[in-house]
Amino acid sequence: MLASRYFETILSGEFEEAKALRATGHVEITMLDEDLDSMTILLNIIHGASRKVPRNVSLEVLSKLAVLVSKYGMLETVEFFSDTWIDYLQREGLPKAYTKEVLRLLFVFWVFDRETEFRDMTRLAQREADDKFEEDVEKLEGVKIPAGIIDAIKQARVSAMETALSVVHTLITKYMEGSALCDAALDEELRYACDAMVLGSLLKSSRKIGIWPKPEAPFPGRKYKGLAKAIRGIKILDVCNKTSSRRWNSHGPAGNSHGLEDVIEEKLKEVEKGLDGLRLFDYAKKRYVLNHRE
Repeated sequence: MLASRYFETILSGEFEEAKALRATGHVEITMLDEDLDSMTILLNIIHGASRKVPRNVSLEVLSKLAVLVSKYGMLETVEFFSDTWIDYLQREGLPKAYTKEVLRLLFVFWVFDRETEFRDMTRLAQREADDKFEEDVEKLEGVKIPAGIIDAIKQARVSAMETALSVVHTLITKYMEGSALCDAALDEELRYACDAMVLGSLLKSSRKIGIWPKPEAPFPGRKYKGLAKAIRGIKILDVCNKTSSRRWNSHGPAGNSHGLEDVIEEKLKEVEKGLDGLRLFDYAKKRYVLNHRE
């Protein structure tokens, strides 16, 4: 019983199984929905038959084992073997881009308390999943990623995309207001022309990459990674660097489109600091003792 928090619970107290055990000295527990091969591996671990326990397992098998370990509260019992299984997968190579494997690994690392790997997989999901993320999770057979993790990843994606879009739209609004912003030219007409070219290039580029007019959440079909790449690719033009026929102040023509490309890059880097994956300890394990006895 000590190998599983689930069995320790139902075989004590006032559960029917506990009453039967006390009355007869034995009890039979039916498990119709479990993967038998995975359950056999866990039972071999519990009973000390370590030679029968595989040292390497596929991700599919490991995710099935993770389901049972989570369901029956057996992490401490299998931890030595789970570390071995995960180390094998790491040697084979973990995903560098978002795929359905990322979701299985995310669940596995959550169950087996692998902080760094869990953070890596959730970072990929935050940055590279689209608005169909929850549907991707639902398609995973047998794997149940906690709702809190799903919601956190969805919220991080939407928030990051909102902020990234606002970086460009704030600049557009600023240049639309009419005040002279170019500070490199002494000629008022040249300053006006420079601001107009900056605004025009911002609008044209934003239209080209589909962010003008501003799209609305949940941003169907879009991923943060792709959006950020498109925004970084915006070409901002100005007059200051295109003509030498007018007078400049002591600093000369403005470089890097008045520093706007640097502003965009700095803001996107700030966004990406917040898209650094989830922390494992924020999503503590739940006991499924009663939840699956339906």
